[in-house]
Amino acid sequence: MTKTHRRAGTTHLLKPFSRRPFALRPASTVATAAVAGVLLLAGAGCTSVGTKPVAPEKLAEASRASAISHGRASESTQRLLRLSFLDKLAEEAPERAMRALLAIHEQEDRPWAPIEGKTAVAELAILAGRQMEPTEPQKAAGLFLAAAELASEGAMQAVRGEVSPLNPHARFSADLYNFSTGRAIALLSGPLAEDHTLQSGASVEGPFGTYRIELEGDQRIWDPNHFVMRPADQIAVRGLNNRHRSSGLGAPLVITLKEIPARLLPDNAILPAFRGIYGVTGVILFDAEEPGRNGHDRHRKVRIRLHDPLVDGHAEIEGYSVPLEADFTAPLAVLNEIAEPRASGAAAALRAENYTDEVGLLLFEPYRRNKIPVVFVHGLQSNSVTWIKMVNGLRADPILREHYQALAFNYPTGLPFTYSGALLRQSLEQAFEQLDPNGENPRLDRMVIVGHSLGGLVCRLQVTHSEDRLWKALTDRPFDDLKAAPEDLQLLRSTLFVEPLPWVSRAIFMATPHRGSPLASGAFGRFARSLVRAPAELIESFGRLLEAEVFPQNLIQEDDLESPNVFYSLAPDNPLILALDGLPPQVPFHTVVADLPLVDDEIVSDGIVEGKSALIEGAESEKTIVATHGVHHHPEGIAEVRRILKLHLQASP
Repeated sequence: MTKTHRRAGTTHLLKPFSRRPFALRPASTVATAAVAGVLLLAGAGCTSVGTKPVAPEKLAEASRASAISHGRASESTQRLLRLSFLDKLAEEAPERAMRALLAIHEQEDRPWAPIEGKTAVAELAILAGRQMEPTEPQKAAGLFLAAAELASEGAMQAVRGEVSPLNPHARFSADLYNFSTGRAIALLSGPLAEDHTLQSGASVEGPFGTYRIELEGDQRIWDPNHFVMRPADQIAVRGLNNRHRSSGLGAPLVITLKEIPARLLPDNAILPAFRGIYGVTGVILFDAEEPGRNGHDRHRKVRIRLHDPLVDGHAEIEGYSVPLEADFTAPLAVLNEIAEPRASGAAAALRAENYTDEVGLLLFEPYRRNKIPVVFVHGLQSNSVTWIKMVNGLRADPILREHYQALAFNYPTGLPFTYSGALLRQSLEQAFEQLDPNGENPRLDRMVIVGHSLGGLVCRLQVTHSEDRLWKALTDRPFDDLKAAPEDLQLLRSTLFVEPLPWVSRAIFMATPHRGSPLASGAFGRFARSLVRAPAELIESFGRLLEAEVFPQNLIQEDDLESPNVFYSLAPDNPLILALDGLPPQVPFHTVVADLPLVDDEIVSDGIVEGKSALIEGAESEKTIVATHGVHHHPEGIAEVRRILKLHLQASP
């Protein structure tokens, strides 16, 4: 009920609990009012505690927020700061709060207490380091090193069995260690490289003392004048369905050569791609504490190592074999983006002579004597990096990572497939003469070749014993009776007289036109032939052989007199295609067929290659996949290659 009170001609609305005009009250009344006020305040505090509905994903996101993911301290670190009465100090003087929190928890007698404190201090160091990283990289590097040191001590408690591996602080310590290690190495090899910070013996000041740097491993990789090291968690991958990683300790890094050469392939037909773009795992080890100059600060020797996770997925730390954190996909994505050959698409198919300097093998990883090579050969209007999805899919399997190494053959695809086959053979011979000059590596003899589309025919020539059947498909003249230039005779020998390579022991043909493709014949085929021009050297040699009447005039069509090319060689009625069809591969082989989901089930085709053309009698396995012609990108196609490679391991000594 509202009452009206008049004073000085003004009307006031006095609501319940509104303050009434001051008047003297008896003492007991005043005391009663004071007690009631205190009770009201206490009651008001209690009413602020309660619940409210919340979406579970929101609560989960809040509980997982940390210095790594959201740029703020995690719930556990904030709770520890409040319990230690250091939350305000952490805002005003972070380094003082870190020291105080570390001192408190190092004195606790609970065995799990140190891991809580060290994890919290490591997170605070990361927060401070991230803030200083853009403007004070030297100080940020010291903070990241301090974070890595404390986080490693927490993670190793779980490795040693002092705390349960299910302890949330143990896993969080590993995450903090990996993050801070990546940032420290990136800073030391990037912004701080100009003042020679990244060298053995250099010192970096941290919040608790001085860190003296020691670099272990190949010092050429550490040279900041040539390489940039980026944490893999700063690289977003696109175009690949799966990003394959392994969990453990260490910072996945992508090493990139600062200046990628204009020519992708050197003259020796091998591209060690790992020298330009490669993935490693960085590990920082902290040696025993040394006394500081003032008796308080700690001096530590820091040993920085780079590990190859494709060689060994573990590192020895404090005498324990610890699994490494690794990212197997990010380096492949960077390689595809930076080092893609120029010989791609229609350009290399139409004008092959402009791209002959890029013929050769690309290595996706350093050559390893203890691994079996798998050589991938791309198809028409493509290049070697078309196999990135395949290699990424194979790296998902730890068994295949351990036993196989991937190579890809790069070549311009406008050439006749017999000529491309000779180039692959030459590249393999040059490569293994360089890699294994004494023939001492038995794993080279277990090589597997995988060809897609046109690349399958190129591969087939590496496992075929032709005798003189390819030659006789073109002419009835005895080869030994020919009167031609030596270079022309050598061209004929290398392209038409082939023997199985002794190293290749298994072949996989994916959507390969073993009996040609109808697209290479008819009106479209003739039009395509008119657009493609072979290298001048090949055209001149072909012309000289025609003048010498090596081939019957009725064998060569008028359109092919000036430029033999891939479309002529892929026609279903081409004599070489017909002859090759009768020459079975001399090693175990497998076929993968792509089939578009057409209404008429009797028509099996991927739109480019018919199913009957992609099959060969005698295959150890035949796999048909509902897919387009690019079956080597399809998950089922990748899974089939993975299955065959595991089968190959079982058959290998």
